Amino acid sequence: MTESTNDSVENFSWLIDRFVRDVRGVEHAVVVSSDGLVLTHSSDFPEEHAEQLAAISSGLHSLAVGGAGLFQRGECEQLLVRFNHGHLFIMAISDGSCMAVLTAPGTELKIVGFQMAKLVDNVAHVLTPQLRSQLREVIQN
Repeated sequence: MTESTNDSVENFSWLIDRFVRDVRGVEHAVVVSSDGLVLTHSSDFPEEHAEQLAAISSGLHSLAVGGAGLFQRGECEQLLVRFNHGHLFIMAISDGSCMAVLTAPGTELKIVGFQMAKLVDNVAHVLTPQLRSQLREVIQN
C-alpha cells in the first residue's frame, strides 16, 4: 500500500476510535461491508468479537433491507436491538455497508443516533470501493 493509502485507512479507523471514545455509552463499533466482513473496528474490540458482530449486523441489516423492500417502505436507514444489558445500533452507510455500535445500559440513544448519523454522513462519500478493499487488506493481514 502507498503512504496515501495507509493514511486513508488510518484516518478512517481513527474516526471510529474517536467516535467510541467521545460518545458517552458507546462501548464498541464496527464498520461492516455488504457481504458481512469487518472493514474496521474500534481498537479495543477483540478481532473475533468484531467478526461476530459484523456477521450479526450484516444479517440483521440485510433482513431489514429485504423487509423494507417487500413492504414498500423505502430504504432501511437504521435498526435498534434492545438487550437486557445494552443496545445494538446499526446504521446504513452506503452500498450495503453499515456501522454497528454496542452501547452500555442506560445510554442516551438519541445522542448515539445523532452522532452516528453525523459520522455516517461524513464517511459515506469516502468509503469508496478502493478504500473498502484497502480496509479489508489491513484486517486480513
